Amino acid sequence: MRSVSAFAKVGISTLVAGAIGAVLAAWWLPDWLPPAAGIEADREDTLYLWLLVVSAVIFCTVVGFLGYSMWKFRARPGDMSDGAPIHGHTGLEIIWTVIPIIIVLGFAVAATIVLNKNESLKQGHMVVNVTGRQFAWSFTFPKRGHVHTGILALPAGRQVEFRLHAPDTDVIHSFKIPALRIGEDVVPGTPTTVDATPTRLGTYAIVCAELCGIGHSQMRNILVVMKPDDWNRWLAQQKKLAKAPPPSQSGNGTTDAAATFSSAGCSGCHTFKPANAAGTVGPDLDNLTADAAKYGKGETAEQYVRESIVDPDKVIVSGFQPGVMPTTFGTSLSSAQIDALVSYLLKGGG
Repeated sequence: MRSVSAFAKVGISTLVAGAIGAVLAAWWLPDWLPPAAGIEADREDTLYLWLLVVSAVIFCTVVGFLGYSMWKFRARPGDMSDGAPIHGHTGLEIIWTVIPIIIVLGFAVAATIVLNKNESLKQGHMVVNVTGRQFAWSFTFPKRGHVHTGILALPAGRQVEFRLHAPDTDVIHSFKIPALRIGEDVVPGTPTTVDATPTRLGTYAIVCAELCGIGHSQMRNILVVMKPDDWNRWLAQQKKLAKAPPPSQSGNGTTDAAATFSSAGCSGCHTFKPANAAGTVGPDLDNLTADAAKYGKGETAEQYVRESIVDPDKVIVSGFQPGVMPTTFGTSLSSAQIDALVSYLLKGGG
């Protein structure tokens, strides 16, 4: 009776400890994952939460019985005899075999339901073509006039099918948006797809999760989730900007800075009145001289603006986050283009 009583006490204690551990792990500790910004992310997080809770209970139960056994059946000092023969307990063996089977099958069924819901496309969903190449992402809205952008903006509450591809001469990439809990390989010559429904307004990181070369760490972009009306205005602005001429060399050999500003996608994120840009993702570019004096740490305004273009995370303006602006402009734009852009911004479009 003593052994049964002790066994019951250990079992109750470990279950209580497991329940406490589950509550701490799931609700009391800081968030384990980035903020969920989509319907699919909420489903996956709920599944992960219950997996964490069940795992915490199992862990505490196993460790509790292990610790009890180490203490209860330890060898006493000077005792060199063999331990008592143990032939097992059929009932316990059946229990600890059946319970894990039920848990695994339960989570398999739940995961299948979540996967089916996440991959079920609704009628009227939006399509975005995503191109991955060393070392940048680009986006096209084929049903919206084939608008091509370097910044991904989406309306909240609208399901999106991302159609992924890479040029045949490129390498494998992996399109990942942690806030939406989506990720899919981008394979040259083999189109792939992934779906998401963003619901939370804000700006989120887009990364490449597949080592793709020396510039892999710089293959980053941003997702901006907007209200539907704001997104419609943004799309109209992108269509207008698309009609602007591409960056070119003027007759005196200088770069057309206004065209560079447009083609590089600066209008989608910044406010700059001379270019009729009204973006709010990044700092207002109409106040660069004042920002240079405040954040430049002794640099000239020209130095501050140039560094903000080629190394945007070096200085973060108050109220904005690092890792949002692409870090590839130092290589994707020529030195002449950057020089012209710096002068254009500081002279207020002159």
